[in-house]
Amino acid sequence: MKHVIIFLLSVIFIQHSLAQNEINCNSIYKGNFKKTEKAIKKQIRKYRNGTSYFNGEGSGNQITFQYSYDSIINWLKRQDCVADAFYDKCMMKSAIYPGSTTIGVRFITTNGAAEQCFHIREGKTGQLDIFGWRPKMLQAKNVLVYKSMNSCPGFIDGQKFYCSQYVVQQQYKDSIIPQALLGIWESVKSADGGPTDKIEFRFLHSDFVLVSRDGFAYYFSSFISGEAVSAVGVMTNWPPYDCYVKQLEQDKIKVEYKSFGVEPVTIMYQRGQGSEK
Repeated sequence: MKHVIIFLLSVIFIQHSLAQNEINCNSIYKGNFKKTEKAIKKQIRKYRNGTSYFNGEGSGNQITFQYSYDSIINWLKRQDCVADAFYDKCMMKSAIYPGSTTIGVRFITTNGAAEQCFHIREGKTGQLDIFGWRPKMLQAKNVLVYKSMNSCPGFIDGQKFYCSQYVVQQQYKDSIIPQALLGIWESVKSADGGPTDKIEFRFLHSDFVLVSRDGFAYYFSSFISGEAVSAVGVMTNWPPYDCYVKQLEQDKIKVEYKSFGVEPVTIMYQRGQGSEK
């Protein structure tokens, strides 16, 4: 009976380890990333379709890959042999289809940290490559496609620096207290009886975010003190979206939403049910 119990516990432990480490850490410790590349390709295929959202009458339904990248990053950070992971979400990119994104991963090896970059194309053009001749024979698809891997020391720190600079460059320098805003907020009804907007402030992992009615998150990642963060929230997108939050009273806030090339929109909110005071 004792041996049976030990065997069952061993099976549970092995299954738990495999669930936590879906990439081959033994190879990574030795500096071999080929098996890791295959595992990351699998994750990219898993989240390749992105998330569809309605972007207004003029644009219709659009695809965002923000949540695909966030899911891949979170999966990477759960691996024991990964020290950090980040992608180039704050970089200015050419508005040419198909777009591209790079995910940087800092692995733990026996010789110290090693950063590898994984390059992803955002879309299929439908062209075939026949000895340099590229006829369009297939339908274009807005999906993620894995391209290549290379060594990229310093990539993660560089991308985090760009993101911090983006926030610093904003005009607003006010701060907000996350604990004072947690919960649901509803827009104050306008005189014309327009639709009610609802947002929620919450912590997503270690980040303080404003979640819109459509489920998109603005991240407030620039901490001013132990309790306060910059009032500027940034959504991962190009052109960039951002918002500025100002708390007017305990139960009243004003949020200004901005997007590149579009007039800002300001909405007044009052504390809704489910909010903390």
